[in-house]
Amino acid sequence: MRSLLELAENYERLADHNDAIVEEILTGIDRCKAGARDAQLLQASLLAEEARFFRERAAQLRAPILHGRHSVTIDTDAHA
Repeated sequence: MRSLLELAENYERLADHNDAIVEEILTGIDRCKAGARDAQLLQASLLAEEARFFRERAAQLRAPILHGRHSVTIDTDAHA
């Protein structure tokens, strides 16, 4: 079973990977036609948002460890 720190590190790696893809998209955006450019910008925006989410989640997982707490409560939707 993975530790919370390992899981947080995985989230950070995913965020870094998304950032690299966004950078690649933005680097080549000028060579795209208008319709493709819009689609690429949308994809870059979605990846950037996902990267932000990954970093927030990583911070949430690290918070109990950094504050000396040893238990973590993860909210789940019991009605789903």
